[in-house]
Amino acid sequence: MRFFMYGTLRHDVPNNALARLGLQNALQPVGPATLRGVLWHVRDVAEQMEYPALDPHLKDGLVQGYLYDVSAADLPILDGWEDYTPHNEAASLYIRREVMLESPEQMAWVYVVNPQKPLAQQPGKKILGRIESGDWLDYA
Repeated sequence: MRFFMYGTLRHDVPNNALARLGLQNALQPVGPATLRGVLWHVRDVAEQMEYPALDPHLKDGLVQGYLYDVSAADLPILDGWEDYTPHNEAASLYIRREVMLESPEQMAWVYVVNPQKPLAQQPGKKILGRIESGDWLDYA
């Protein structure tokens, strides 16, 4: 499966989550990619970490990321990291969707903010602002 990663799962982001998840050798980098959408800078007070959140419905931004080949066997690990429960999307913080990338022009899976659970309304989550460059590397 092809995945577009834009934040803590990118191999080129300092202190990425891949080693913590045991996936440092599992995700196969394909190359840089972009997607129409907006990135928000989020602080999780309880977890004491910051990360980006993607809203693909706002099309006035261009999100920078990386395309990866991911095996189906690694999906439960990625889903857990992204707080995604496939059989209960309403309770998930993020949801997994297949989208058309801007570049390269192809379909890929991506984790996006669940519109049923706005981040600003989640306990312990604070939106610090829009990432105007569309690139989490500018903040990581």
